[in-house]
Amino acid sequence: MKTKSILIFYLLLLALFSCSSENNDAVDPPISPKTKSCLTKSIKYSNGIESKHNYNEESQLIQTEWFNKEGEKTSTQNYIYSEGRVVCNNFDNDGNKTRTSSYDILQNNQIQFFLKQGEETVREFYKYDDNKYLIERNTEQVIRIFDLLSGTIVDSFIDNITYTYKDGNLIEVKTNRLHRSEVDPVGPEPNKVTLEESKTDYVEYEYDTSLINKQVEPEVLVALGYNTPNKNLPIKIIYKDENNVVTGSADISYELDENGYITSETHTQDDSNGIVAYKYNCITAEDS
Repeated sequence: MKTKSILIFYLLLLALFSCSSENNDAVDPPISPKTKSCLTKSIKYSNGIESKHNYNEESQLIQTEWFNKEGEKTSTQNYIYSEGRVVCNNFDNDGNKTRTSSYDILQNNQIQFFLKQGEETVREFYKYDDNKYLIERNTEQVIRIFDLLSGTIVDSFIDNITYTYKDGNLIEVKTNRLHRSEVDPVGPEPNKVTLEESKTDYVEYEYDTSLINKQVEPEVLVALGYNTPNKNLPIKIIYKDENNVVTGSADISYELDENGYITSETHTQDDSNGIVAYKYNCITAEDS
């Protein structure tokens, strides 16, 4: 579902921002909130699912808890930081570890993500420019299945994703997708079969330059100093196929608090609305 992709995109690209103001006029400014910075406390989605987030003293995300629409906790993610690495441990509602993944900083502004769970392996490589904008992402998911009748099946899902920016805002995401399926049949003289399917699609973004992005998404790579956020907030997303034909679009509107942070975000698509609600932990000038 495209609305879900929008939300996932915000969870991969929006980052930690500070909110401060200066006034050099001789006249005393009007009384206004003096927010220094905010961290996202919770995010609630239109399907009722909610995530709650905890941070350490360095404002690094250390835990995410997930709840269903009935308010019951379903899973927990804990993040452990060390030099150049973050390890993520996932637990179910009973406290059993379900998987472990990691992010590692490499040379030349690159980060590697790795996950191994059973017969599934996921590798992702993130490449950044000198300003820590994400410019390329390569992912490979490999799933190995053995079937008594069909033999060994290895499915590979390979994506090459590039990101284009203008005036401090992400304006286009281009994705080249490849699905490769290798079947090694059982039998005395099996003939290995390889099938491939590829496609390309585009996502474009339009912005309101009067809306300054102060969004504070809980994002692990931000704690490592990466994923520079957009300058402004997007108000429209356009989907296109490999022939540059528009296949869909979504309009985005916002409700902001007195400090300019998003309290709710509405995605209107195909006559339906998906609403995301945010709550924050804020540190004011008086607290610092």
